[in-house]
Amino acid sequence: MRKAREPARPFSLYQSIGRRLPLEFRRNVQRQLGYAGQPIEAEPWLGLALVLVAVFLFGLVMSLTTYAFLAINDAFLLAAAFFGGAVLAVVVIYTHLSMQIEDRKNRIERILPDALRILSANIRAGMTPLVALRMTARPEFGPLEEEIHYATARSLGTEGITEIFRGMSERIPSPLFERSINLLAASLHSGGKLVDLLDRLAEDIRETQELKNDLNTATGLYVLFIIFTVVVGTPLLLAVSYHFSDLVSGLQGTTAAGGEQLGGLGLVISTPLSQNFIFLVSMTVITVTGLLASALIGAIREGNEVSGLKYAPFLVIASLLVFYFTRDVVLQFLKVA
Repeated sequence: MRKAREPARPFSLYQSIGRRLPLEFRRNVQRQLGYAGQPIEAEPWLGLALVLVAVFLFGLVMSLTTYAFLAINDAFLLAAAFFGGAVLAVVVIYTHLSMQIEDRKNRIERILPDALRILSANIRAGMTPLVALRMTARPEFGPLEEEIHYATARSLGTEGITEIFRGMSERIPSPLFERSINLLAASLHSGGKLVDLLDRLAEDIRETQELKNDLNTATGLYVLFIIFTVVVGTPLLLAVSYHFSDLVSGLQGTTAAGGEQLGGLGLVISTPLSQNFIFLVSMTVITVTGLLASALIGAIREGNEVSGLKYAPFLVIASLLVFYFTRDVVLQFLKVA
């Protein structure tokens, strides 16, 4: 039988990062830690070190970018850019972890009706609830199989079947899964008809998922409208604003060069916004709009803003491409024509 998964340790995230380093390097670091008398494994130690280095480098890049492109020499602003970049790196790491949690939860909820039906069939075949739960674990169930193996391994101790079921709900952040497990635990405690409960519960979850799919289909037009606005509308308007600033700057130069000829007409052409400022504002607006739009798409489709952040890189990159293409190709072609 497959070995049950061990409980998650505090440094499991750092350990998964440290495992990506070469094996010989990890062994060497483990020896060095042993020489230093540190009771910690090399993999989580290296993972934590890599995260700290990544946060520092990201802050350094932000400060150098501020110095090079914005020509800012103020020490306070450079320090603010450094700490802002470090905080942004931490936010990105936390967002990645939250997206992994959300993906795991969605995978478990999708296969939950099938698992409940198999559990019901096993109990109907004469198995005890604990044996039926153990036999429900299938490789195609993915993370749910791991949780079942871990839960049934706890049955070798002093915990009862009710505590085992409720322990599963504590390890999976899903309200749907938690309600299902609480119903099962209550039925086992009260001696109700467990098989009928499992069948009805699986049917209700399946109907809820179908309604959710229908809702996603009905709101698909709204999602497309949001994507069109973010990817096409916003960068197009920003590119036109940049081109208008360039045009005004050119007219201002012509006015200054014309001197007395245009000065007699009393024509004053000026703009308080430079092209560099408009460019930086455009980059900021495109990035922030892409993040907010991806969170809105996640709220519409899956009911969770964090789950939509996986669309943010695609929206931001597509918006930037449209901005550069419109600014450097389309508007320049119209200017020459």
